[in-house]
Amino acid sequence: MTPITLQAVINDLGNLPAAPAVVMQLMDYLERDEVEGKEVARLIAQDPVLAAKCLSLANSSVYAVQRRVATIQDALVVVGQQALTAMVSAMAVTDRFQRLQIKGRDPRKFWLHSICTAFCARALARHTRINPETAFVTGLIHDIGQLALAARFPEHFAAVIEYQRDKDCRMIDAEKRVLGFTHAQVGEAAAEVMHFTPEVARAVGGHHDPEDHPASTLTSLIHVADVLGHVLDFAQDENDLAPRIAEYALDRLSLDWAALKQIMAEVAVQRQDADLFLN
Repeated sequence: MTPITLQAVINDLGNLPAAPAVVMQLMDYLERDEVEGKEVARLIAQDPVLAAKCLSLANSSVYAVQRRVATIQDALVVVGQQALTAMVSAMAVTDRFQRLQIKGRDPRKFWLHSICTAFCARALARHTRINPETAFVTGLIHDIGQLALAARFPEHFAAVIEYQRDKDCRMIDAEKRVLGFTHAQVGEAAAEVMHFTPEVARAVGGHHDPEDHPASTLTSLIHVADVLGHVLDFAQDENDLAPRIAEYALDRLSLDWAALKQIMAEVAVQRQDADLFLN
């Protein structure tokens, strides 16, 4: 196996599939200072999958509406622009990566953990000053570097998996030993390529070592959300090894174990909503 460098992987990120055109148009439109609901609804209606997911999200347990939402414009009222932006960003990522052929990695398990982490991040954000939808998107893409490695460098990723199983260690420790760099570093670069904010990219890159990023509260939040995501285990992965939670991150977020238990209970009942983000 020929060694690879982090820079070689970063240089290859441009070869990943692009997100659907309608999704990108909607993301661009939502960035404008003035956004009209009718135009947002028109753009969503162009993509049947996006329209269906918008309605499903509005009718999900996340919003607990009293009557069924039947139109896209009503869904926008229920969901809100920020939450819709998060959903569109989620679709841009999941659609882009779900089409990749990945050997030796169950994409569904990967996304179920990522979605669970996103739910945990959004719930945690309500205890901080962080925007819940920013937290949601960051939680969703926190491990995106793993997919980039698995899809574009399958031989090297397989070697990491084999080392992890042989040594019964964390994925990130196996990556450091086998590759000399980590999926978090790849993920930070991928987030930049996909035009997420520097704050989001930094949190993706640092979520395994929040104490090394004292200026970023979001990094600590995603670290905690990732750990809770492993504990809740939406993916039901018997080989999953939950990382240890950093006390630094808990102190940074001013969270105690009672709050964490409450958040896990809140997210656990959203398990059925995870499928909204999967094709």
